[in-house]
Amino acid sequence: MKTAAQLMRQSQLTLVFRVVCDSTQLGQTIVVTGSARRLGSWNPLQGLYLSTSQNEFPVWRSEPISVGQLQEDLGFPPCLEYKYVIVD
Repeated sequence: MKTAAQLMRQSQLTLVFRVVCDSTQLGQTIVVTGSARRLGSWNPLQGLYLSTSQNEFPVWRSEPISVGQLQEDLGFPPCLEYKYVIVD
């Protein structure tokens, strides 16, 4: 029998970060940073960069990431802390 943590690591679930932000300037982007290594361990320069387009602005979104990629850092029960940061 597999544990919940093992099932999460094998999960095909994906996560997409999405935020509405119209306060960025030309040349800036939004980054998700947080408690998981995949999110930069609170270092915005190593976080997950979001993107937008002329048609989607002010909606910013990440590429899908596997929940399994985050599991190693989340513990059990899983707890993910994160924030959105505007970077130059």
